[in-house]
Amino acid sequence: MLLAIDIGNTNIVFGVFNEKDIIYNFRITTKTPRTSDEYGIIITQILASYERDSNMIKKAIISSVVPGIMHSFNSAIIKYFNIIPVVVTHLQKPELNLKSLIQKKLEVIE
Repeated sequence: MLLAIDIGNTNIVFGVFNEKDIIYNFRITTKTPRTSDEYGIIITQILASYERDSNMIKKAIISSVVPGIMHSFNSAIIKYFNIIPVVVTHLQKPELNLKSLIQKKLEVIE
């Protein structure tokens, strides 16, 4: 399972995916400062409330507009899930081929 995390100024939104299907999502308030243990415990307890073992999470990806909490958050994922998360930043340029995407859309319409 994949844990996808979007850290915003107001909320941190989580999605748990099995392949391409989202199984459930939840959110917590973005508060600084929190320790890695606080984040880790919050996330694992919420997963437990959905009757999900945190050991089921095998991958994690994080996007954030709040750089001040990234160290604690990364540390929480590493410590509580034994995963090094993929971090998506504004510096990365997605490799999108618009021509290819438009062609695929047209094929669906036809």
